[in-house]
Amino acid sequence: EWEREQLPELCPRAHTFDAEVGGVLCIHVAGFEVLVCGDDCIAKVWNIDTGDEVLTLEGHTASVFAGFMTRDRIMTGAGDRSAVVGERAAGRSAVSLL
Repeated sequence: EWEREQLPELCPRAHTFDAEVGGVLCIHVAGFEVLVCGDDCIAKVWNIDTGDEVLTLEGHTASVFAGFMTRDRIMTGAGDRSAVVGERAAGRSAVSLL
């Protein structure tokens, strides 16, 4: 068993990606990026190598339970009964499906 503070010793290249508020409910890894969805109603894309935040998608009014990303789009689904397709380059929602 290990503590979070031990992570740099156990895996020197590891980064932690904290949700702004609440817990992480879903992750999707694509290449050198990870999409993190949580109960803070947002989804964020992080660079795995640097730990830098790449993009934040807001707009859901309930916990984001599902997420998937391609080169061009990010798709999320939440407890507010919506599925959102976001344009990656623009960093904004393109289509909201209820």
